Amino acid sequence: IWRYRADKLGQTHDPDNRFAGGLRNVVGMSWNHQTDHLYAMMHGRDQLHQSFPDIYTQKESAQLPAGQFHLLKAGDNVGWPYCYYNQMQEKKLLNPEYGGNNKKVGRCDQYKDPLIGFPGHWAPNSLTFYHGNTFPEKFQGGAFIAFHGSWNRAPYPQQGYKVAFV
Repeated sequence: IWRYRADKLGQTHDPDNRFAGGLRNVVGMSWNHQTDHLYAMMHGRDQLHQSFPDIYTQKESAQLPAGQFHLLKAGDNVGWPYCYYNQMQEKKLLNPEYGGNNKKVGRCDQYKDPLIGFPGHWAPNSLTFYHGNTFPEKFQGGAFIAFHGSWNRAPYPQQGYKVAFV
């Protein structure tokens, strides 16, 4: 994620403008203006079993890896492409391309974990923070997250077509 000034022309793409890295397929991102923090939704990768059948079963591939909800601060790195988040083990694991075996943490202990790991392939796409006064107080400052749902959870049924509150 890069930062630039909206009121300045001729800016260049350089490392000084990098806000956070190690992200994969961030399609939902929002500032929580109450806390002045940036949050991002990250999709997990697909087809672990098809690409690495000696490491992942079809059932594991249907549930892994997690979609992730991150609070990002300047300089954060969440580990992609080296790591993925296993929501069942509640930790980052090394991707098989880098020597991972669905158990090995390796260098992944140095990267920031998500606030939440959602079920694999639900695909969190959008979020908005609620600061209104129509809903009960428990919703204040929380996030509504929209998921587009899965296409590759076989042998399990497709899931994730929903809006959730966190």
